[in-house]
Amino acid sequence: MKQVIAALIFAFAGQTLAGIAHAEQAHVEAGVMEGQMILFIHRNACFGITPTHVMKDGLGFASLVRRTPKLLTGEATEIRTFGYDLSLISVSGGLSSKCGANFSQVSDIGDLLEKNGGKGFVQQVFSNGDSELRPIQVVSTDAIHLRLEEVGNWTIGPGDSGAAVLIDGQIAGILQRRGDPGQPATALRWDFATQLINWELERSVSTTISAPATQQDSAAILVDAPNARSLGAEYAATNLTEPTNAGKEWRVEAVDWPIDLIIGFADGPIHEIASIEIQSIPGRPDISPKNLEIQRTRTANGDGRWTSFDTIIVDPAATNRIVFPGNMRARRLRLRIYDNWGGVSEVGLSTVRLLLKAAP
Repeated sequence: MKQVIAALIFAFAGQTLAGIAHAEQAHVEAGVMEGQMILFIHRNACFGITPTHVMKDGLGFASLVRRTPKLLTGEATEIRTFGYDLSLISVSGGLSSKCGANFSQVSDIGDLLEKNGGKGFVQQVFSNGDSELRPIQVVSTDAIHLRLEEVGNWTIGPGDSGAAVLIDGQIAGILQRRGDPGQPATALRWDFATQLINWELERSVSTTISAPATQQDSAAILVDAPNARSLGAEYAATNLTEPTNAGKEWRVEAVDWPIDLIIGFADGPIHEIASIEIQSIPGRPDISPKNLEIQRTRTANGDGRWTSFDTIIVDPAATNRIVFPGNMRARRLRLRIYDNWGGVSEVGLSTVRLLLKAAP
């Protein structure tokens, strides 16, 4: 039996030597959670991709380590989550100077799988920065996922979430979860993941090429939080339209999630909105929204038909500016807040500003 396993591993190793032997990858520690992160460069900045559940215990923050062969460490900050247990990460610290290759997509994973008979590897990076390739067999696939099984005497563990699945030296997937006993593990296809990531990267770059915008006069903006329990008149939602230096805040009880913040216009017509700026209350990151969804409607009142535009992770220490490529046409926006950074029973913001398309 040992000879059979050795022969299998040797066959897989031969396939690896024909291509790139490893992915640019780091070990992740986020609270008590450990995992893996695939690294890449975009416009001279270092980013990472990892499953959202890996970052959860660290509240969106994590420590990184890899060996190149020098041991490097870095810090990870979650900047965007997607609906497929996938997060985009900003990477800083010494590790960011050795981030690896430019962001790239695989054109046809189907061809890779067929050419190599589904044989590949999972790359593991350990807490000391060392790495190892473990053989796997892809047993099935669909448009979103790969399902794979271990080959030889090893087992996919919880610390492997986020690891690169390599086929012929190319990234074919990002490992998301191990399977139940007797069931294959699941990985997100790299071509599908990079479609999501590429859209976000291009969207973020659009801040430099979008149409010029002018800040909408606060008197023309109506703000309401219809399903939130107020903490008093001094913390009314209308405070969000005041200048930042006015020192006013919007604060409500955070008991029943999600909490909706609706922003509309007093004059009623459909507006072309270029971007929205959201700022947390200085010194209170614990009550800052964390996961926030932006929805829009063209109805002037009532429940309307709300369409989701984007979901973001709010940075409590910065002005969060979300640019709408090509401008968004809407009468009202709904900011749907799903949680806060501190897990406390209160949520609040300092200011919300809409920037409209400038007149020609």
